[in-house]
Amino acid sequence: MYNQSDPNKGAAYLSDVSIMIRNMLDATFDDFWTLQKELDFIIQYCQVQEQILEYKVDLKITCNEKNKALLLPSLILQPFIENCFVHGFQNTDEEKIIDLNIKTEYNYILINIVNNSSINKEKQEQKIHVSRAMQITLGRLQSAYPKYKNIEK
Repeated sequence: MYNQSDPNKGAAYLSDVSIMIRNMLDATFDDFWTLQKELDFIIQYCQVQEQILEYKVDLKITCNEKNKALLLPSLILQPFIENCFVHGFQNTDEEKIIDLNIKTEYNYILINIVNNSSINKEKQEQKIHVSRAMQITLGRLQSAYPKYKNIEK
């Protein structure tokens, strides 16, 4: 992360973190962000994680340009991307890939986030895990969209 022999790297890291923190603070005032702003934050978050963990992640985002204007609760995707780093990429030398696919179908926004870790697949086979990210996100979506009763995981 920070190496005294390369102060420019440390300065770049601090700058990236401060921008990310500023965006997180802004999110506390903005109930909704455009999908574009959310994706920009996810890219920024992944770049900071790469600096902290000192490995490269191939973040593949598939999203129609028209959908990038949609409004979503701010920081709604971040907990799931964080889970890719915390649970998916630990203790593995595999290439690290996150596929983020967003599309609309009928009147729904479909979001699929997948990482390629075999560790994650092994954990899924061992036990069913209750995801805090999923619980918190479902609660936030139900609060943001109270008239929709069919929000699904």
